[in-house]
Amino acid sequence: MLKTRPKALQHIDKCIQHNVSKLNLSNYNIKAITELETTLREMNNLPESCSIMLGSGINTFLEELSLAFAKGRSVLLPEFDYFLFDITLEKLGIQTNKFKLTNGGHWDTADALEMLQEHNPALILLSTPNNPTSKTAPLEFIETLATHANGLVIIDEVYHLFANDPHALCHLLETHQNLVLLRSMSKAGYAATGFGYVMGNTEIIKCLKQLKGGTTISPLNVAAGKALIENHDLLASHVRSCSQWRDHVKNSIEQNTALSCLPSETDFLLIETPAGQSDAFTVHLIEAGIPCISYAPMPQLTNYIRVMPASIPDADTLSHLLQKLNKLAEAKLQKT
Repeated sequence: MLKTRPKALQHIDKCIQHNVSKLNLSNYNIKAITELETTLREMNNLPESCSIMLGSGINTFLEELSLAFAKGRSVLLPEFDYFLFDITLEKLGIQTNKFKLTNGGHWDTADALEMLQEHNPALILLSTPNNPTSKTAPLEFIETLATHANGLVIIDEVYHLFANDPHALCHLLETHQNLVLLRSMSKAGYAATGFGYVMGNTEIIKCLKQLKGGTTISPLNVAAGKALIENHDLLASHVRSCSQWRDHVKNSIEQNTALSCLPSETDFLLIETPAGQSDAFTVHLIEAGIPCISYAPMPQLTNYIRVMPASIPDADTLSHLLQKLNKLAEAKLQKT
């Protein structure tokens, strides 16, 4: 049974459909691309030294940046990050090196700097807010990487609307010309639009556009993107309501069970289970109809499970989750 789209998204859906219905599909609308890039520059308050390029999503941007700047060189990234990073870089034949995470999923600054000095990568790549840790990298950590790197520092900001400060990294673009920010609207309910954009120093953006050799995005994606940006305040408000529900679910778990959660600035929550029980909790929750992922294979987060607050849409479902978590935790305590 399909869930009903929230009213805010239904309105944006209609705007996208309206824009698409008006398209002349026999040609590319270069003017529409330029106008949308200008709107995004103003919306993100970019410095004069920076520009924007539209595109079809994070992985496409990563491929283009890798081909432009990392051929024959290496990329540095955290030992745990978005799984498609590894797949994309392996497909392109680009060597990767990885810096460590500390227990609890924090970025290890000392190890990152050591690996940076040892390998001198063409690109440093990470997502923040981060998938799979749910955390946002400290601004000081990103600034440290950008200050010490000879190559580009590329940040996947696909969860930026869920962050406490969605535009925090934009402020670093003026002082760090090697910083590149990648965004899409896929986590805000619009993965199917194939709309995203990259922000960075104008010379970097010029290089990417030359590599494309023409238009960077299809008219269909532009039409969708135009509706998304024109309704950006409405979309951001919808995401804030999702974040408030996520925090309510987190607080309810911590107040009504013996379990705790990691802070999250994404659309998912990580719940800490008793030692060695993440797989067992996952199996029982899935059997109870609650989607869940075990983090048992991740040494730094091995006791955590991942749940999506969006799959817990109301108070009754939340109550069901809390009851199930309590039973699992109590059963573990009785065994010990």
